[in-house]
Amino acid sequence: MRCSTDSRPALSLPGRGPCKPPGGDDIEAFEGSVEVPVFPAIAAPERIRRDEDVQVSWNGLDYSGEQTVRVDIAVRYEDEEGRNQQRGVGCTARASASGFRIDKSSFANLPTPDSGMAEFTVSIDAEASFDSPALSHGTASYRAARTTLVPFE
Repeated sequence: MRCSTDSRPALSLPGRGPCKPPGGDDIEAFEGSVEVPVFPAIAAPERIRRDEDVQVSWNGLDYSGEQTVRVDIAVRYEDEEGRNQQRGVGCTARASASGFRIDKSSFANLPTPDSGMAEFTVSIDAEASFDSPALSHGTASYRAARTTLVPFE
């Protein structure tokens, strides 16, 4: 069951955000909340080169608990049969870790993108467990992502 909220902007600002699903056939409405983390300040690289590692870093002191940061690098291309395809690599770490390195060997099997560009996507995830009168144990989840196009060589 997905969380719906009375006020969408409340879930885009850092801090505790409401989670008030309306319920369904086998569960009544309940209420919980999730800690909405600060979106990590990660600048996309100017370009991604197959023969260079990609270093990703952010301020890990902004985070505690179960938040995770993920970076995905994906390319789109047309296969031999003319179908649009997408392949990529990703790396995930606890947000408090402050960064990671994506090894250049990860790019070895990625095809050359038709546009010459890769999608560099940064996402942040957070979860919180809660109890409510209608639910003995629940988990509220939050995810936000941003994608930037970056030259891929």
